[in-house]
Amino acid sequence: MRLGQKTSKETKEKLRLAMLGKYDGKKNPFYGHKHTKKSKEKMLWHKDMSYEEYLSHYKDGVLFGGKTNNLETINKRVESIRKKMKGKTYEELFGPEKAAQLKKEKSEKTKQLLKNVKGMGFPKDGTMKIRRAKQICPKKDTKIEQKIEGFLQLLGMEYNKHAYMNCIRDAYQCDFLIPSLKTIIECDGDYWHGNPRRFTGEKLKEFQIQQREKDQQRTEQLVNHGYKVIRLWESEIKILAIEKFKELIC
Repeated sequence: MRLGQKTSKETKEKLRLAMLGKYDGKKNPFYGHKHTKKSKEKMLWHKDMSYEEYLSHYKDGVLFGGKTNNLETINKRVESIRKKMKGKTYEELFGPEKAAQLKKEKSEKTKQLLKNVKGMGFPKDGTMKIRRAKQICPKKDTKIEQKIEGFLQLLGMEYNKHAYMNCIRDAYQCDFLIPSLKTIIECDGDYWHGNPRRFTGEKLKEFQIQQREKDQQRTEQLVNHGYKVIRLWESEIKILAIEKFKELIC
C-alpha cells in the first residue's frame, strides 16, 4: 500500500479473515515463552509512576503501534471522545440491544456494591422506591418528546413534564401532563413500546409484550381517575403537524 492511501473496509475484512487463527495457540511464535523481568519493566506502567513519568520513558511518546501518542495528543483524543458522547443516551451511543445490556450490567453491579458495603442497603420503609420513582429518567428528553414540547409551547399550553402520577396503582412518570385539560400525553418509542404496526408475530420481543401490557394497564387506571390519555407513536410524531396535534388535545 502506498503512503497516504487508506485501506477500504473490504480489504480490511479480507486481511482480518486471512489472519484469523493464524497465530492461535502453538502457532504463535511466543507460545511457551515468558517475558523476562527486564522486558516487563519496559512494558508496564508502574503503579507508583505518574502518567507523565511513564510517557517520559519513551522517546517522543511512541507507545502504540509506532504512532506518536504524547500526553497532549492523548488528552486531545480523550476530549474529542467526551464531546461526541456528551448529552447522548445509551441508546444513541450503543443501539437499543447493547444499551439494555449495559444498563442491566450497571444495575447488577450497583446492587452488588451496596450488598458488599457494610451497613448500607435500601431503606425498608419504602422511601427509596418513592425517591427513585420521582427521579427524572432519562435526564435528556428524546427527539419526539422535544417536538411535542415545542408544539405545546407554540400553542401556549401550560404543562408539566415527567409528572409523577401516584394517583394510580402502577404509579409512574408520564411524559406530559396538561392540568387544565386533565390530559396526559405519552410519546411511545416504536421499538421500546412495541408499535403493533411494526412489530408483530416473530418480530415481537418478550419485553415489548410486557411493555404493551403495562402501558394498557396504566392507561385504563388513568382513565378511571378521569384523565384523558393520548398515546402517540414515534413514527406518528415524526410526521405530525401542529394543526393535527391541536385537534388531538382540544
